[in-house]
Order: sequence, then C-alpha cells, then structure tokens
Amino acid sequence: MANKLTIALLQLPVGGEVASNVRRAVDSVRKLKAENPKLQLAILPESFNAPYGQEHFPKFAEQVPTGPTCQALSKLARELGIYIVGGSIVEREGTKLYNTCTVWAPNGSLIGRHRKIHLFTMSIEPANAGGVEFDEAAVLTAGSEPTVVQIGQQKVGVGICHDKRFEELARIYRNMGCSMLVYPSAFCICQGPMHWELLQRARATDNQVFVVTCSPARDNMSGYVAYGHSMVVNPWAQVQREAGEGCEFIVEEIDFDMVEQVRRQIPIFKQRRTDVYATTKLSLGQKLAPSGFEQAIATKRNQSWSMATSKLAFGASIALVLWVWAGAGYGQVAFVRHLSELRIRELKDLAVRMQNSINPEKYACESYFDYVCSRNRPLFSIMGHMPQMSELIQLLTELQNDPAQFEAKQKLLDFFISCNSQHALEDCYRETFEYFKPLFGYIVTKNMTQGGSHELDDFLGVLERFVARTHRDRESNPILDKLATYKQKFKTPRVYFHAGDLDREYRNLRIYRESYEHNIRNLELHRKQNSTYEMGVQRTMLDWSMYLFQSRNKPMSYYYATFTVHLYMMLFNVRERQRDFTRFREEVECLRLPQFVNVLDEARMLAVIYLKSFRAAWIDYSAWISAPPHNNGIYDQENGILQQYHLDNKRIFFTLYAQNFCEFGKDLAEHVFYLGLKQNKDFFDIYSCGFQTENPMSCV
Repeated sequence: MANKLTIALLQLPVGGEVASNVRRAVDSVRKLKAENPKLQLAILPESFNAPYGQEHFPKFAEQVPTGPTCQALSKLARELGIYIVGGSIVEREGTKLYNTCTVWAPNGSLIGRHRKIHLFTMSIEPANAGGVEFDEAAVLTAGSEPTVVQIGQQKVGVGICHDKRFEELARIYRNMGCSMLVYPSAFCICQGPMHWELLQRARATDNQVFVVTCSPARDNMSGYVAYGHSMVVNPWAQVQREAGEGCEFIVEEIDFDMVEQVRRQIPIFKQRRTDVYATTKLSLGQKLAPSGFEQAIATKRNQSWSMATSKLAFGASIALVLWVWAGAGYGQVAFVRHLSELRIRELKDLAVRMQNSINPEKYACESYFDYVCSRNRPLFSIMGHMPQMSELIQLLTELQNDPAQFEAKQKLLDFFISCNSQHALEDCYRETFEYFKPLFGYIVTKNMTQGGSHELDDFLGVLERFVARTHRDRESNPILDKLATYKQKFKTPRVYFHAGDLDREYRNLRIYRESYEHNIRNLELHRKQNSTYEMGVQRTMLDWSMYLFQSRNKPMSYYYATFTVHLYMMLFNVRERQRDFTRFREEVECLRLPQFVNVLDEARMLAVIYLKSFRAAWIDYSAWISAPPHNNGIYDQENGILQQYHLDNKRIFFTLYAQNFCEFGKDLAEHVFYLGLKQNKDFFDIYSCGFQTENPMSCV
C-alpha cells in the first residue's frame, strides 16, 4: 500500500460568488473523505472559486496564503488530514495578478505555490467549434518557476491548464523525479474535443508518468464554457478514469508500481541521446544560450579540443535549454528591512522544503524521529550534502565559462564527456563533482572572494563567536588552536585552490575522453594514493567552501544547527574522552540511559558528547538572537515570513539538528542523539508537548 495513493477529482460547477463556490468545494471534499476514508489527495479545478474571464480576474483576486480561499483550504486539509491541490485562484501580489495553484499538506501548511507559467493566449476561428479569443496575458503575469511537491512517497509536478501543452516543462518534472503530473485545467469547449485527451496521453507517454487533470463542470450559459472530462491517464498512456461534462467526482487509486514497470520495460530515458540534445533549465534574466557542457557533449565526436582555442561550437546538434541557473553574481540586490530579496526567497524555499521533509502525519512529541525522519529525506547533514542538480549545473557551467584555462580543468571536461557516452547526464554531473571536488572549490572560492560575499562574513562570524566563547571559558584543547588557525586561513580560502595547485594535484592522472572505465579506475587510484585534498588543511578548506556555497542566503538557525554543532562535536569528542571516568560515570547514571545504551561504552560516550554539543549550540544561537539588537530584528522578520508556513526559526533549528542523525535509526536517535532536545524547554514549548523533567538539565 505504501506505493499507492487514493485521489479524488472534483469536477465542480462555478458560480458568481466566491463564498458559495468555496463552501461547495469544502463540503464536497469533506463528504468524499467521509465516504472514502482512504482518501489522501483531493484535486480541485482551475478557477474553482470564481468565474474564469479577463473581466473577473481583478475583481476576485486575493492574497496567498492569507486570503479567504487559502485559509479555507488550509483549515480543510488540517481537519481531514489529507493533501489538497487547490485548483487555481487569481493571486494578487502588489500590482500583479497571477493564476496560482496552491498545494496544502495534511497539517494545513502550504507546501507548493505554482504560478501558471504559460498564459493562455488563443484566437481560434469560428469554424472550429464556434471559436474563441482569449488573452490571459492582458491581465495576468506569467510565473517563472516549475513546482514540485512531495505527496506521500511521491514527487508530483504541478501545472495549470495551458502549461500541459509544453512537453519541455513535463520533461523537467520527469528529470526532477516526478511520478505524477497534476494540471487543474479549464480547457475551453472549442479546443477540448481536439486536444484534451491527446495532450494528457502525450505527456504520460513522453515521460512515463501519471497525468491527472481536473476541470470545472460544463456550464453552457457561462461566458467561458469549460470542456469538463476530468481525467486520469496512466504511464501506458491509457485513460484510466474519465468524467463526463457535468458536476462529477472521481475517486481513484493510483498504483505507482506501474511507473517503474513502464520505465523498466520501455527504458527510453536510458536511450535518450544527450550527446545530440538535452533539456535543462533557465533562470529569469538569462538569455537562451547553450550550456557549455551541452556544447561539449554535442561536439565531442567531431571536434578536437584545444585549451587555448575559443569556445566550443554547437555543431550540427541542438541543445534544448529550458532553465539555465543564474551565476553567483547578484548585482544590485534590493532589501526589505533587514533581509535581502535573495534571502527572503531562500527562506521561503527552505520552508517549503522543510515542510516536504517532515512527516505531518506523525506527532512530534511522541516520536521526533518519526516526525523528521520517517520520510527519509533529510535536507542537510552537519557539513552539507551532495549539491542539488541545479547547483551542480550552475557550478559546472561557471567553471567551463571561467576564462582561466588549465590542465586540471581540461581533464574534468574530458571525464564528463567520457561519462556521458555511457551514462545519463544527471549521473555524470554527480560523478564529476565527486571526483573533481577541488575544482568546485576553485570556482566557489573565486566567486566568493570576487563578490564580497556576505555569506563568508556570516560564516566567519559564527566561527569567530565559537572560538571567542571557548577561549573565554578557558578551554585548553588542541582542536581550538587548530580552529583558530583555520579561521584565519579561511579569510582567504582561494589560496588553496589556485590553478597551479590543481594542476599539480591532477598531474599524474590520465583521463581518456573515449574510455570511461579506464578513467574511473584511474580516479579511484588517484583518490586513494595522491590526493592532497583528502586530509589536513586542504580538506577543511574544501569542506568549508562547499558548505558555504550550499549555505548561501540561509538563516542563522541553519548555521547553528549544522556547522556550530559540528564544531562542538569536534571539541567534546576530544575533551570528554580525556575526563575523569568516575565523574563521567556519575553523569551517565544521572541521565538514566536505556539498557542497550548503557552496555556500550561508545554509545554512552556519544550520548554525552551530543547532549553537550546540542546544548552549547543552542546557547550560542540564543545569544546571537538577543545581541546585538539588529540580530533580533533579523530573527523577528524571518519568523514573520516563516509563520505563513507554520514554521519559525526554532523549529528549523530543531528539525535540521535532528535530521543529522536519521541514518542511525530510531533507537539510537531517540536515546543518544536527541537527549539535548528532550531537555530543552523551548523544544517542548514550540511543539506544545509540556516540559519533561525525567532527565534534569543538571545531570551534565
């Protein structure tokens, strides 16, 4: 059952009053849930709360997520404990209007907001079912971001109506791991008979996913007549369920095992010729220009590369570019009070990702492990994680476009080409990162030092405060001396990633553009025997550089829950192992650890180390919030933004800390790594647990 999802499509009529339309939708979903207890996802039509039309858009627009329609959907999702794809409404933000689909989690939080990317502009002649002329762009603003949400165990891509005509968007969703695409849609009656089913079956077979559409019921007396025929199409491109024209509800079980069956039997994504074409992503403000790496792949068979020559030609191949990520240069960034627009955007993204990573069906006070780990998708580890695909493409493109030409960089490019001759593009980005990580450190630190990065200042500030506090406490520990040295070195991290040093690092490595297997063997041998970046100061500079790249525009609750905890673990791991054993034993007895922990010396030691690390990091973060006053202003403004996602900075801190230890399993996490959480009054206040005193704070 874990790989199945019971969904409902509500093909509702739409009248002229928002309140009655929303009430009809809420009552219908509530009734369907009562009749179908296994219902997990309800899907509403496009423009379900108000009439669809250019003249209606400004009149019925409301804010997201504070408007009455959103509040009703949030309350309904929380009441029924289900996901809701809220069709679409007209969203007002400042002077702009958007056609927006909201997605709600079972705890009532907003986990997705998709603004229609492709606005419906059409002029169909009367010979075709009476014809239609319509131009959403005359009133609405187009969105610019694909939207993927986590529903149960599945990633789901969201589009609105006209979006489904564009295969490129669906392909991006497939590349991002989606197994189902949902399109609330109000197709007009003139194009419905021609293209409605055709487009859904095409998107399903192109990308081997379920495609689900939900239309308003047909009303032949309205100014805009919707086609109806809400539909579920499976990955075989078969129509699994279809509604008629009028008000009708479909409840259907989606078996996602079918997705894997189709992809295994017809492995088209393993057969795609990414040496000839590719679908990637594009950010606003960038021109449609081929990615350097796509150019390299397209020309690899017939072009002899020379490092001193000019850019790579496109050849006879085509690189299809949808969404190229912006580089590191921010230019002039606007601020809203204490926060830049970039930081606000990143904070919202982090909030959505966090809502997707936790399991709202679990009670945090009963088992925090189940709450933050049972979906098995922790966001970050203590010292970062494998960058997202968007970040890898961004860095590789910047590296290829960097004017400096040197041998190590050429070997990276040659390896990437050899990999792509046998593997998917995404796999090659990841492998290139793993084997040539120091070159990523090169481009990250180059951007960092050239751009006057405020992230570097924030990072060094966290490190400075840690070193200052431990020295103030008169700590004597070799780790502190090393960190103080590293802190000074990291003020100029680029000195560890000069092109000449990287050339020396990879001097003895042989890379063959035509032999991927030989390259893998050579790289594994190099990493074991020769790499100077596997230990010592170079390794620390590399780890910190990549962590800093992944931390850009993150709130301080992120830094303290990850990096500061990491620093304290280093400190206490040395100090606690040198302590008087009698005193240590007394502390452990006071903690009342379970038997399976007490019988293992190392488990008892880790319990104390992680308890102290969490507590110290929390004290440091609390001190940062309160002094100086400017910090408190940042903290309050961030909490104001996070509130709309039912989050705050403290929840972010607790969740990120806890997710560091998901891989160790429930027993160890709850009884060893989470001891600090269970002794923290703020934790119990935040989650309304009632403060627990079984393990008193005075134990350690």
